[in-house]
Amino acid sequence: MYLVHGPDGRAELLALFSRLNCDVREFVSAQAFLAEYRPGTGRCLVFKWNGCAADGLGLLERLQERHPRLPVIVLAARGTVPIAVRAMRAGAAAFLESPWARGLLLKEIRRFLD
Repeated sequence: MYLVHGPDGRAELLALFSRLNCDVREFVSAQAFLAEYRPGTGRCLVFKWNGCAADGLGLLERLQERHPRLPVIVLAARGTVPIAVRAMRAGAAAFLESPWARGLLLKEIRRFLD
């Protein structure tokens, strides 16, 4: 599993993911992830969207073009209906707005790990 996050919330997400007993590879930006990602590796990507449309939608659009089979779960601190619709159209498998329920996030991740 991959995790792309900014400077905030890392510890909380890693503690939550420890319940899944899976390896998590972290990246601090969408650009860093795209530079290192190789198709066929990882089961899903959890992307903590900082609200910057260019960063989040750009990542989703590039993944959809290059690696459409990697499921992406977007976690957004502030989401609007238009942004959520754009994210889903750009290939997001799920769009969860903060504060997201831990159980719901784990359920979404398990869909792709099982």
